[in-house]
Amino acid sequence: MRVPRLRLFRFRGVAFRLDPMWLPVAVFLLWSLAVVVLPARWPGLGGPAYWTMGAAAAAALFAAVVIRELSHSLVAVRRSVALHGMTLFPLGAVAELDAQPPEIGAELRTAAAGLATSAAI
Repeated sequence: MRVPRLRLFRFRGVAFRLDPMWLPVAVFLLWSLAVVVLPARWPGLGGPAYWTMGAAAAAALFAAVVIRELSHSLVAVRRSVALHGMTLFPLGAVAELDAQPPEIGAELRTAAAGLATSAAI
């Protein structure tokens, strides 16, 4: 059974979609930070502060994954890789290729772009 993906945006002809698994992961991350981790680390801040910080952390995780995958797609499109979509999962993405990259160097540069972006983040 194929699960429907939420369309987010298009970037240079590449459609970015969000897997529904993001929702339970984001909720779990938010809850675990607001209820367990942050109160133990910084006691006395108050409930709203923990929930706000947890939401910011979940949003930062999402932004980091999106930025990493944007870097992959930018390099892939520049290297003539037939990329028409990416599905974002909580810790990465799956590229939807029409065909294999034209050369091994294009594939290596595309992979390296994501690694470099993750290191920069």
